[in-house]
Amino acid sequence: MSKSGHVGARTYGGAGTRGGSHGGRDDQGDRYVQHPASSPDRRVRGRHRLGGQLVTTVSPKVFDPAATAHAAHLDHLEPGWMIWYGLYDRRFHAIALIRGVEPARVEARTPEALTSYMREAESSTWPGGRS
Repeated sequence: MSKSGHVGARTYGGAGTRGGSHGGRDDQGDRYVQHPASSPDRRVRGRHRLGGQLVTTVSPKVFDPAATAHAAHLDHLEPGWMIWYGLYDRRFHAIALIRGVEPARVEARTPEALTSYMREAESSTWPGGRS
């Protein structure tokens, strides 16, 4: 039997908790009450919407579009390799999809060097080289 006198009664929420329909405490520890979405007192979260109206237009930034496109083109031309351009390290990467290619992963600063490393790895696998 619980404090309220009901068998199996449970309480949810309370001081220091977030969630539920009764509110809770925000990140600074201040108490707040959750208002319905249509209420003018509703707390605004995020910087892109204020009262349901779009405030800032954010467009995605494309980094190194030429290098990314070149890597996608190489990936299309080389079915035995998965090729991509790493935006963080600004290098071309390739992983062999064919068993037995050593090294199975190569990388280079230029697509030409990457292709050269890929051919070296393939020639070590196949005695006659790539046909």
